[in-house]
Amino acid sequence: MKKYLVKLLQHKWYVMIACRKIGLPFYLGIIHDWSKFLRVEFMPYVRYDFSGKDNSAEVQADFDLAWNHHQKHNKHHWQYWLLINDTDGTYPLEMPRKYVWEMVADWMGASRAYTGSWCMVFWMNSVMVNYLDHMHQETISELFMILHTLGYVYNGHDGWYCSDHGLH
Repeated sequence: MKKYLVKLLQHKWYVMIACRKIGLPFYLGIIHDWSKFLRVEFMPYVRYDFSGKDNSAEVQADFDLAWNHHQKHNKHHWQYWLLINDTDGTYPLEMPRKYVWEMVADWMGASRAYTGSWCMVFWMNSVMVNYLDHMHQETISELFMILHTLGYVYNGHDGWYCSDHGLH
């Protein structure tokens, strides 16, 4: 439990710093991921082995419910903005601008907490690219503008890279 709590607090700390770096209100860093302290999320996260090696079916199912709860209760997650329609399936809603910025601050804080670097290029090229097919087009446009503002450059098939003038 202590190991997860330390990592969670470290992530929140770095998100607060990222909020400051990119000009978001300080309070967003404070309330960011607050639901992770709720029992419905905290305990499944504590029991979950993030290496993916030693999770029983029960632990995995509990974690999946906690992760779903987290996504649906935190507006900075793009998954929050997916509408599941009874007749037309799932389609994306546009994220308000402040939550797109907070999502980027979240990614920056996670990168710093888990890799030691503010630069998110590895994550962007390996994970974020999978999200784009599920996001609203205006959200993607806003996201790319933010990333460019922070010094990230998209180079087509070569993916993302950090320019020398970025805030990362």
